[in-house]
Amino acid sequence: MTQITYSNLIDLLEHTKLLDGEVDDVKLRYIYKVLKDVPLVITTDTRKIETILNKNFYSLFIALPSTRFSPEDLAEIALDLPTKPAVITTKLDEYRFILDVLEDYLIPVTDTTKALEVIAAYARRVYNPLTIAITGSSGKTTLKEIISQVLRKHYKKGVIATKGNFNNQLGVPITLNDLTISHAKDGIPPHIAVVEHGANHANEINYTTRISQPHIAIINNVQPAHTEGFGGIEGVALAKSEIFNHLADNGIKIINIDSFTNDLFFARKGKQTLLTVSKENDAADFFIEPHSIRSDRDGLSFVVQINGFEIPRLSTARADKYAPSEIFIDKQRVKIRSNLRGEHNAYNLTIALAACLAAGMTMPHIIKAMEDIKELPGRGNLLKTIPFDIIDDTYNANPGSVIASMNNLATLTYKDKIYVLGALAEIDEESKVEFYQKVYKEFVVPQKFLLFGYVQFTNTLSDAIKNNPQEYKYYSFTYQEQTVYAVEYLAAKDPHKLTELFYMQCQTYNIKLYPRPIHSLGMVFKGSRSSRLEIVICKVIEKFISEFEIDISDFISQLSKNVGGKASYASIIKDTPSYDPELYAVFEVVDYLHDNYNYNFSFV
Repeated sequence: MTQITYSNLIDLLEHTKLLDGEVDDVKLRYIYKVLKDVPLVITTDTRKIETILNKNFYSLFIALPSTRFSPEDLAEIALDLPTKPAVITTKLDEYRFILDVLEDYLIPVTDTTKALEVIAAYARRVYNPLTIAITGSSGKTTLKEIISQVLRKHYKKGVIATKGNFNNQLGVPITLNDLTISHAKDGIPPHIAVVEHGANHANEINYTTRISQPHIAIINNVQPAHTEGFGGIEGVALAKSEIFNHLADNGIKIINIDSFTNDLFFARKGKQTLLTVSKENDAADFFIEPHSIRSDRDGLSFVVQINGFEIPRLSTARADKYAPSEIFIDKQRVKIRSNLRGEHNAYNLTIALAACLAAGMTMPHIIKAMEDIKELPGRGNLLKTIPFDIIDDTYNANPGSVIASMNNLATLTYKDKIYVLGALAEIDEESKVEFYQKVYKEFVVPQKFLLFGYVQFTNTLSDAIKNNPQEYKYYSFTYQEQTVYAVEYLAAKDPHKLTELFYMQCQTYNIKLYPRPIHSLGMVFKGSRSSRLEIVICKVIEKFISEFEIDISDFISQLSKNVGGKASYASIIKDTPSYDPELYAVFEVVDYLHDNYNYNFSFV
C-alpha cells in the first residue's frame, strides 16, 4: 500500500543508524503498539498538525534545529497540541515535566536534519510521483507556479509543489514530505511533485536531486547571478547542470538554448529525451516566434512553433492501462495567451508547455489553463489605481530579471514611465560594470523610461560623491568615447530613505501622481529582497490616499474595525454612501498590500 506507517518509519531510522537508542525500547512502547500500522503525516511545521482532519492518519513532527527554540521547546510546543503528534528530536538529556510524562511520543535520533532527508527520500520512493525538478538563475519560482497551477487545474488532486521558493537543502526534503500531507488531505496518494531546486554552492543541486530523483528536469536559464562561489557564469552553468545527475534513465531534459549552456545540458544517458526551447533558433523543439509576441498591461500572447517529437509516457495518473507507452506531438503552431506580463514570460510559459506535455496533459487543456495564472506577490503583479499603475516586482533583482522587467516597461504604452530600482544584492561586484553599461545603453540613453532609485548615471563626479565612500559607491565605463559613472546611493538600501529619494526625483522631473489623466503613468518597483521595496510601494499608496479630494472620514471607522477581519477594505468602501470608483480601485491595491505584506497603513 502507498503510505508510510509508524513501523515503517522506525525500521527506516534503525536501518539508516539514525535511531538514538535500542529499537526494542521504542517498539515496547504503548504508542508503537497502537500506531504500528497507522499511516503518517510528516511535517516540520506545528501549525500544519491541527489542519490535518483525516482520522485515518497520525501526525509526525520533525523538530529541526532552530535559532529561536531549543529541542525541548519544539517538542513541548508540539506535544501541547490537542492532537499530540509523535516527535522526532535529538535525545534530550533532561526532559521537562511535560516531556517526561509524554516520553512515549518522542523518537530520539542522532541528527534531525539527516532524518528529515532520509524520510523525504523514503517518501519519494514509496509514493513514486512523477517528479518535475526545476532550476535556473531567475524565474524558477514563477515557472514552478505556472507548471503546478496548470497541472492542478487538470488533475484537481494529487499534485504537490514547493511552497514559495523553499528550494534549498532543507526546502526540498520538506516539500517531498508534503506527499504525506497531500495523501491525508486529498484522500488519494499524490501522483505529481513539482520541486524547485536552488543553490548557493556547487554540489547542492546534486545533493537535493539525489533525494527528489526527477523524471523531468528543467533549466530555464543561466545568468550571471550569485556567481560568487561558483567561479563565474561557467561555474553557475555547471552547478545548474547537476539537476540532470539523478534524472531517470528514460527521463526528459528541458532546456532554454538561448541562455548560457555547456555540453552537460545536451548529454543524455540511457533513453533520456532532450527538449529544447528557443526564441532565436527555429530548429528548437519549441520555437517562440519573436514577431508574434504581444505584451501589454493586460497580459501576453505569442505563437509557438512545435517541430514535432516523440517522448516516453512517464505518468499514467489520468490514463487507463491501455494508454500508449509513447506520447506523439505533431508539428504544429499554437497560440498561447496568458494574464502574465512581459516578454520574458514567453520562455516560462513555453517551458511549462513542454513540461506539461511531458507529464501527459493534452495541448487544449494546457493552453486553456495558461490563460489565468495566479501570480505570487512581488513577481510582476499589476496594481491598478485609476491615475497610475504600479508593477510590484519587489521579490528580487538579479541582472537577468531586471533587464527583463525593464524591457517589459519599455514596451508598455504609458505616457510617463518610471523604473524604481533598489539595491542589487544578487549581482557580484565583477558583473556590476557590465550590467550598468547595459542598462545605460539600452534604456537610459534612448530614454525608454525615467530611472529612479538606488543608482543614477552621470558624466561628472562631484567632490561629495568622490569623498564620501560611506554614502556613495561608483563604477565607471566608457560609452561613445565618454566616461559614464554609475553612482549608488548607499543610504537608499533603506526603504524609508528610498521613499524620500523617490519623491525628490518626482519633483526634479515634475512628475505628479495625483491628479493626472487616467492610466497615464506606469511604475515598476524592483530590488533585492533586502531592499524591501514593498514598503516604498505602501508609502506611495499611503501618501496618494492622503491627497484625495474626497472625504473618506465616513468609512475610516469601518476600516479600523476591519483590521484582521474577513471583509476586504475595497468591499467596505463599495458598500458606503460615498462610494467612488477611484477610491475603490486604490483600496483594492491596499487589500493586496495588507494581505501580502501585512503593512499597517496610517489611516487605519
